[in-house]
Amino acid sequence: MTNVIILTGDKQSGKTTFLKNWCATQQNIAGILTPIVGDKRCFYDIEIADFYSMEVAANPPLNEGILIVGKYFFSQQNFAKAATTLMDACADNSLKYLIIDEIGPLELKQHKGFYQALLFVLEHLQKTVQLIIVVRQNCIEDIVQLLNVYNRQNSIFSIEQLQHLLA
Repeated sequence: MTNVIILTGDKQSGKTTFLKNWCATQQNIAGILTPIVGDKRCFYDIEIADFYSMEVAANPPLNEGILIVGKYFFSQQNFAKAATTLMDACADNSLKYLIIDEIGPLELKQHKGFYQALLFVLEHLQKTVQLIIVVRQNCIEDIVQLLNVYNRQNSIFSIEQLQHLLA
């Protein structure tokens, strides 16, 4: 199996739901999913089945604890918590799969969000661990270039293709 699987598809096409359902059938898996719960994007720690908020209230007081992306306001503290989860997983010798949902313009253009965690994972994750990254279609070229810098082989899949691969 390839070292890095890139899962891509249209917004709201079921990528996160597919991964959450698939994760429920697996062992030795860790990572972060970003489902929408009650119209709000959340972080979901796969290993401990824990949800916590990604978004903060609309129009929060401006301070350094808020990450503004377009019309969205995200908690930098919870992004850091999710990033730590990803980095800590690199030390787990029993790990078979690590999932990062998702890498987009925030990471690849602005070097925020999961960017530093992604670099850490690419540097430290054992090559025997299958890394699955959800990537926006408009960022495929950028993520492939980054993976090439770290000598990580990769393959790009739609949900339908990945269902067959992981079956």
